Amino acid sequence: MMSWSADRVRRGANWHPPCRDALAAASAVSRQDAEVGRMDLVVTDATATGKETARLLLEGLPSPLTLRDLIRFRVREEVARHNASPAPRFNGLVQPSDAEAHLNGYVLPRTRRLDWEVQADAAIRAFERNSFFVFVGEGQVDDLD
Repeated sequence: MMSWSADRVRRGANWHPPCRDALAAASAVSRQDAEVGRMDLVVTDATATGKETARLLLEGLPSPLTLRDLIRFRVREEVARHNASPAPRFNGLVQPSDAEAHLNGYVLPRTRRLDWEVQADAAIRAFERNSFFVFVGEGQVDDLD
């Protein structure tokens, strides 16, 4: 278990958005909610040079939080935003199975809703294959639980 504050996420070259060969860094800043044991987390994706490319607010997360749960919460939120207004392009942590990688996201062959659990499982497998790396402070996290 771990709490998240001033966290850094670095994704390997197998992660495609915002560009195919980019490494990304994400910093997360949390604040404790009034409710004990809950926190809001802002995940900021950036290129290896530090240029911010995206932000995602995850609200009401349990604290402490495992990396596995953080990845699943993030993917669930990304898919929920996509499914609220399905479009031919998906911007998320992992590529949907039938999508084609493009600059700034993945292009789906047809506009459709995505299954967040399928996407989350793919993200967990990608982490286990070292397709992206997670840093908390200056240290790398290599344990999902």
